[in-house]
Amino acid sequence: MRTDGGKVHITAQLIDARSGYHLWSNRYERELAGVWEVEAEIRGAVAHALGVDRAPAAQTRAARHVPPPEALDAYWRGRYLWADWQRFPESLSWFERAVELDPLFAGAWAAWLRFTRRGRSRR
Repeated sequence: MRTDGGKVHITAQLIDARSGYHLWSNRYERELAGVWEVEAEIRGAVAHALGVDRAPAAQTRAARHVPPPEALDAYWRGRYLWADWQRFPESLSWFERAVELDPLFAGAWAAWLRFTRRGRSRR
Protein backbone atom coordinates (compact mmCIF):
# COMPACT_ATOMS: atom_id res chain seq x y z
CA MET A 1 0.00 0.00 0.00
CA ARG A 2 1.16 3.51 -0.73
CA THR A 3 -0.41 6.94 -0.73
CA ASP A 4 0.17 9.64 -3.29
CA GLY A 5 -1.58 12.98 -3.58
CA GLY A 6 -4.65 12.04 -1.56
CA LYS A 7 -4.99 8.65 -3.25
CA VAL A 8 -4.28 5.21 -1.90
CA HIS A 9 -2.76 2.51 -4.12
CA ILE A 10 -3.09 -1.06 -2.88
CA THR A 11 -1.89 -4.32 -4.35
CA ALA A 12 -3.28 -7.35 -2.54
CA GLN A 13 -2.34 -10.99 -3.06
CA LEU A 14 -3.52 -14.23 -1.56
CA ILE A 15 -0.91 -16.98 -1.70
CA ASP A 16 -1.10 -20.50 -0.27
CA ALA A 17 1.74 -20.58 2.27
CA ARG A 18 2.30 -24.32 1.90
CA SER A 19 2.45 -24.63 -1.85
CA GLY A 20 3.31 -21.05 -2.84
CA TYR A 21 0.36 -21.21 -5.25
CA HIS A 22 -1.04 -17.82 -6.22
CA LEU A 23 -4.77 -17.90 -5.34
CA TRP A 24 -5.85 -14.33 -6.03
CA SER A 25 -4.57 -10.79 -6.57
CA ASN A 26 -5.93 -7.39 -7.45
CA ARG A 27 -4.90 -3.72 -7.57
CA TYR A 28 -6.96 -0.92 -6.11
CA GLU A 29 -6.69 2.85 -6.48
CA ARG A 30 -9.07 5.08 -4.55
CA GLU A 31 -9.28 8.43 -2.82
CA LEU A 32 -7.77 8.19 0.67
CA ALA A 33 -11.20 8.88 2.17
CA GLY A 34 -12.46 5.65 0.58
CA VAL A 35 -9.80 3.37 2.02
CA TRP A 36 -12.28 1.59 4.30
CA GLU A 37 -14.48 0.77 1.34
CA VAL A 38 -11.46 -0.77 -0.37
CA GLU A 39 -10.68 -2.74 2.78
CA ALA A 40 -14.22 -4.15 2.79
CA GLU A 41 -13.92 -4.95 -0.92
CA ILE A 42 -10.62 -6.78 -0.36
CA ARG A 43 -12.07 -8.71 2.59
CA GLY A 44 -14.99 -9.80 0.43
CA ALA A 45 -12.74 -10.84 -2.46
CA VAL A 46 -10.44 -12.83 -0.16
CA ALA A 47 -13.44 -14.48 1.52
CA HIS A 48 -14.81 -15.39 -1.91
CA ALA A 49 -11.43 -16.79 -3.04
CA LEU A 50 -11.30 -18.91 0.12
CA GLY A 51 -14.91 -20.01 -0.22
CA VAL A 52 -15.86 -18.39 3.09
CA ASP A 53 -19.30 -16.87 3.49
CA ARG A 54 -19.21 -13.52 5.29
CA ALA A 55 -22.14 -12.77 7.57
CA PRO A 56 -24.09 -9.60 6.64
CA ALA A 57 -23.88 -8.39 10.28
CA ALA A 58 -20.08 -8.37 10.11
CA GLN A 59 -20.19 -6.38 6.87
CA THR A 60 -22.52 -3.79 8.43
CA ARG A 61 -20.40 -3.37 11.56
CA ALA A 62 -17.27 -2.79 9.48
CA ALA A 63 -18.97 -0.16 7.32
CA ARG A 64 -20.54 1.93 10.11
CA HIS A 65 -17.73 4.33 10.98
CA VAL A 66 -15.39 5.88 8.45
CA PRO A 67 -12.54 7.91 9.96
CA PRO A 68 -11.66 11.19 8.24
CA PRO A 69 -8.71 11.14 5.81
CA GLU A 70 -6.41 12.99 8.25
CA ALA A 71 -6.96 10.33 10.93
CA LEU A 72 -6.42 7.54 8.41
CA ASP A 73 -3.20 9.15 7.25
CA ALA A 74 -1.90 9.40 10.82
CA TYR A 75 -2.89 5.78 11.51
CA TRP A 76 -1.15 4.43 8.41
CA ARG A 77 1.98 6.48 9.13
CA GLY A 78 2.01 4.91 12.59
CA ARG A 79 1.60 1.44 11.12
CA TYR A 80 4.46 2.10 8.69
CA LEU A 81 6.78 3.14 11.52
CA TRP A 82 5.58 0.25 13.68
CA ALA A 83 7.03 -2.16 11.12
CA ASP A 84 10.50 -0.58 11.30
CA TRP A 85 12.18 -1.93 14.44
CA GLN A 86 14.50 1.07 14.64
CA ARG A 87 11.72 3.65 14.36
CA PHE A 88 8.70 1.92 15.88
CA PRO A 89 8.71 4.11 19.04
CA GLU A 90 7.82 7.03 16.74
CA SER A 91 4.57 5.28 15.81
CA LEU A 92 2.96 6.10 19.16
CA SER A 93 2.66 9.81 18.34
CA TRP A 94 0.93 8.98 15.04
CA PHE A 95 -1.57 6.67 16.75
CA GLU A 96 -2.23 9.38 19.33
CA ARG A 97 -2.77 11.88 16.53
CA ALA A 98 -5.24 9.55 14.79
CA VAL A 99 -7.22 9.11 18.02
CA GLU A 100 -7.13 12.86 18.64
CA LEU A 101 -8.53 13.51 15.16
CA ASP A 102 -11.18 10.79 15.48
CA PRO A 103 -11.97 9.49 18.99
CA LEU A 104 -14.21 6.79 17.42
CA PHE A 105 -11.39 5.31 15.31
CA ALA A 106 -11.20 1.81 16.80
CA GLY A 107 -8.15 0.74 14.78
CA ALA A 108 -6.11 3.68 16.05
CA TRP A 109 -7.19 2.99 19.64
CA ALA A 110 -6.26 -0.67 19.27
CA ALA A 111 -2.81 0.20 17.93
CA TRP A 112 -2.26 2.77 20.69
CA LEU A 113 -3.34 0.29 23.39
CA ARG A 114 -1.19 -2.45 21.93
CA PHE A 115 1.80 -0.12 22.00
CA THR A 116 1.24 1.22 25.53
CA ARG A 117 -0.08 -1.85 27.35
CA ARG A 118 2.64 -4.25 26.36
CA GLY A 119 5.61 -2.25 27.45
CA ARG A 120 5.93 -0.78 23.98
CA SER A 121 6.32 -4.24 22.51
CA ARG A 122 5.73 -4.73 18.80
CA ARG A 123 4.08 -8.12 19.23
